Amino acid sequence: MTRRLQKSLAPWLVLCLVLSACSKDKDVEPPAQLVPLHNKIKIKELWSTRLDSKKTERLRLALRPASDGSRLYAAAHNGYVYAFNPDTAVPSGGCAPSCL
Repeated sequence: MTRRLQKSLAPWLVLCLVLSACSKDKDVEPPAQLVPLHNKIKIKELWSTRLDSKKTERLRLALRPASDGSRLYAAAHNGYVYAFNPDTAVPSGGCAPSCL
């Protein structure tokens, strides 16, 4: 009988512990005051380009450029992969999804 009593009381005990941990009467510290940030380096944009000729919707696919040291590779939403000279931004080739 005690085993049956323990099994029936266990969920109630867990529920009471969870609810007591969610008390609204706790003192909460306010967030810390933000401090101003100062840039330590200057960033100069050398060039920029668009991979798609038409405006595409933002898909948030986390497509990021990659480099092998001599070329900069970028993938477009349409599946094409482009290679650029990082100094001049001149495309040095492109590849359709079928050639990968």
